[in-house]
Amino acid sequence: MPVISNLLFQKPIYYVTRDIERALGLPPQTKGYYIISNLTEYSKKIAGGQKNILLIDAKKTLDTAELLAHIQTKNFIPHGANIIIFKNTSRIEAICAKNDWILLNPTATMSKIIEEKISQVKWLDELSRYLPPHKINIAKNITFDDTPFILQFNRAHTGLGTLLIESKKQLTKIQ
Repeated sequence: MPVISNLLFQKPIYYVTRDIERALGLPPQTKGYYIISNLTEYSKKIAGGQKNILLIDAKKTLDTAELLAHIQTKNFIPHGANIIIFKNTSRIEAICAKNDWILLNPTATMSKIIEEKISQVKWLDELSRYLPPHKINIAKNITFDDTPFILQFNRAHTGLGTLLIESKKQLTKIQ
C-alpha cells in the first residue's frame, strides 16, 4: 500500500462511477484518491463527510458520462487529472478530452472488442476452444428442443444478458 500511496500523492486519481461500491477497491479515505458518484443513502454512509468524495444529488441516477459532464464534477476535478471509470465509451472519452482529463482506462474501441461475446470468440481465435461449448446466432433463429440452455447476448451489463432458457415460451418472448 505504501507504493500506491506514494503514487497517488504524486498524481491523484479520480474514480467516477454511478455506483460508489465500484470505487471501493481502495479505502475511500486513501490520500490522493477521489471518488465521484451519485448521492444515495449508501453512498452517503460510505462518504461519511470526507472531502475527497463528491456525491451528486440529481433527480435521477446519473450514468458515468452524465456524472463527468456535471458542473459539480467539472469544478471538482482539475485540468490534467487522471480519471478512472468502470466502463469506457466514446462519449466518456470525448468528455475527458474536452475537459483536459487523462482517462486511464483502455480505449472504448479496445473495451468493446475485449468485452463483447462475439468479438471475444474472434480475437481468441484458437484459444476459443477453451470456452464452454457455444454457437453464435441471432435470437430469431434459435429453436428450443426441450433441453434448457444458456442464452447470452453479445453485450450486456454485469450478467443481465445471460439467461437460462427453460421453455419454448420463454425463448419466444425474447425473440
